[in-house]
Amino acid sequence: MRRDPRATQARPSTRFRPEPPASPRLWLELLFFTELLLVALVFHYRTTSSITTKDYYAVYFALALVPLSLAVLWMERARIRVPIGFWLPLAFHIVLGTARVWMSPYAEHSWGSWRLSLSWMAAAIPSFVVARRVASVRRLLAVFTFAVWVVCCYALMQWIAYTLEAFVGWGEELDPVRWPWRDTPLIGKLFLAMETDWSYFRWERFPGWGKFPGVCSTFGNPTFLAGFLVILVPLYGALALSGHFSGRARAICWTTLALVAAAMGTTFSKGALLGALGGVGTLLLFLAWGPEGGLAESRRRLVRILAPVPIFLALFSLGVTFFFAYTASPDLRQDLGSVRNRAIVYSCTLDLIRDNLLLGVTPGNFVIRFPDYLEGALAEEYGWIEAPEEKVLEHVHNEFLEVWADLGILGLGGILAALVGWMRWCWRGWRMSKGSAMGWALAGLASGVVAALFENLASVSLRWTPSAWMVWAFIGAAAGLAASSPAIPPSLPPTSGLGRRFGVVGVSLVLAAALFAPSARRYSADWRFVNGRAAAALKTGDARAELSRCLELDPTHAQAHYILAGQLFAAEDYRGAIEHFQRVRELRGDVVVLAENMATAYFKLSTTLEKDFERQEALMEAIGLFEESLVRHPSFPRLEDYLARAYHRAGLERLADVHRRRAIDLYERWFKSPASHPRPEYALDLAKNYLMVGEHEKAFWVLRNARRWEGPMDKIQPVLASLVEAAPNYREVWDREENKLEAERVRSATSSATIRP
Repeated sequence: MRRDPRATQARPSTRFRPEPPASPRLWLELLFFTELLLVALVFHYRTTSSITTKDYYAVYFALALVPLSLAVLWMERARIRVPIGFWLPLAFHIVLGTARVWMSPYAEHSWGSWRLSLSWMAAAIPSFVVARRVASVRRLLAVFTFAVWVVCCYALMQWIAYTLEAFVGWGEELDPVRWPWRDTPLIGKLFLAMETDWSYFRWERFPGWGKFPGVCSTFGNPTFLAGFLVILVPLYGALALSGHFSGRARAICWTTLALVAAAMGTTFSKGALLGALGGVGTLLLFLAWGPEGGLAESRRRLVRILAPVPIFLALFSLGVTFFFAYTASPDLRQDLGSVRNRAIVYSCTLDLIRDNLLLGVTPGNFVIRFPDYLEGALAEEYGWIEAPEEKVLEHVHNEFLEVWADLGILGLGGILAALVGWMRWCWRGWRMSKGSAMGWALAGLASGVVAALFENLASVSLRWTPSAWMVWAFIGAAAGLAASSPAIPPSLPPTSGLGRRFGVVGVSLVLAAALFAPSARRYSADWRFVNGRAAAALKTGDARAELSRCLELDPTHAQAHYILAGQLFAAEDYRGAIEHFQRVRELRGDVVVLAENMATAYFKLSTTLEKDFERQEALMEAIGLFEESLVRHPSFPRLEDYLARAYHRAGLERLADVHRRRAIDLYERWFKSPASHPRPEYALDLAKNYLMVGEHEKAFWVLRNARRWEGPMDKIQPVLASLVEAAPNYREVWDREENKLEAERVRSATSSATIRP
């Protein structure tokens, strides 16, 4: 029997060092692989500022990788042509992001966010250069597969541990972060030197499904984990189906795909399901109309029938989900969780877009205009009343709607044109690849980007480092493969391309360990912050000492400054509180909650000052901060209320009366809204304002509601005393209401104790 000559062909050399040791390309690959490992594997702890570690690496590597990538492009300019399809999305986002920051009212915070966004986008440039060579792509797949296995295996291990704990009462000990690492010989001393251990890597407990817990993995949040995983489904699906790898390599691809699906399932993420459907549908479209050598014609006809189904399912699921999220009963809304919040934001944003359809509100102004559309019951349900602007600071949770709001229909057409241009380039590379191994990888990468965009329709994962970094890396890698596709041979000999190239993993891990050292103080600082925050919440331990130590280790820890300011405020150290609030303002920007707290601190400080001019200065600072907040959020009743009190204290009674009546009107509108619910603190504030304007009857009934809503008696009693002093006849009426309330409680207790047949 005659042997196939391809079986004796020498396999292409793919050793780790295709270049001399000093080669810029070699160092570019090493640094790029190292960033991939660090962004995916560095632990994400349970504080909202904890993503600073991944952010730190994103910025650091961007500064190192972009110049090196440009140098390689220049050195290889005779062989590399950079397609316009690669530059279009990059250029569009750079111009738009710069315009947003330039016109933003939160300059310092916005520039910090834009610096981080540029770091995500910078991943596109080195990935484009790396993807220009087949050997580099195979090493990249090896390193990437290693990272994916670690993330998925740990996520599943953690999910099993918490599931066992939920059902049988034990199992949390299986989670490696709960192991006694401080007792180990070498690692224990390292943790002691860092003033930390892994015991505080206890993830935020997000809801799962019934008793099954949601999982977080090293990302600390199921949304971030789902956003990282969803992009991998079409990639590993394409690699497994390509038929260009050996049996062992294909087994690795199928196993990785199974791990990704299992880990993604533990997140219980609706957006992940949406993204997976969109990504799989796009991959099927690539296969259905692919080049010769991709699929047999009989299979191609079947795939053409099936290809639109996942995409239609994704769009249908998206529409149905948001329809129910916006129209469902309060009980069902609670089950839908964050999807309900997305529905509120999207609805208000669409109202804003309707009023500014053609040109938008211009970049940077969304955050100013959005509060005009999030009012009343929707604001209360979304949580805006409790933390205005903390919830929706500068983004819509959806890139397409945000661009539409900023730039109108013309801007939306611009971003769609940029994405279409990039996809057209990828499609051209796929058609010219003749079904080669790298052509299949190109189809998987492009479909992965589409999966991420589908997932982002119902999620915010693209606002966080790992997911955003991966999307831009996939965009660059797909463009690189498409640009090199004419030089790829039509067919490659079967090779275990994923199985033999893990040597680079070891080198990258060593480099990662060296680069991890500078962030040790961040971990130590965050450990102190977690202890201080817990002590402040539970009122146990010395919260101020822990938070102060945190700030010694990391003076830029905004949350530590904020909570320490609250502790100092409670201890009546108003000057110290103002100092830390000011530091938060420098680090975080002018959020309304911060401005309100600073204003309140200045107001309280004015009561402790002896000199009249110092008192007036403090009151003017408070008034300025309250007015500044009201410009951005004119429908927030408490801002009007506190501003009226400040004017009253300053002796400006006419202005105090104007804002007091506005506060009353806003409080009344809130209580009359259909979705309002018992709020004793609002009722107390409204009663105080009624007393100030002489509306004694209204003050009594609002105060009576605060009592029935189980408001704090230590706050109700002073208001009641002022009411009785102004109108003594209400003492008898109040006593009757108290007797009625007590009788109702007795009846309720008796009824609940009765055994019903």
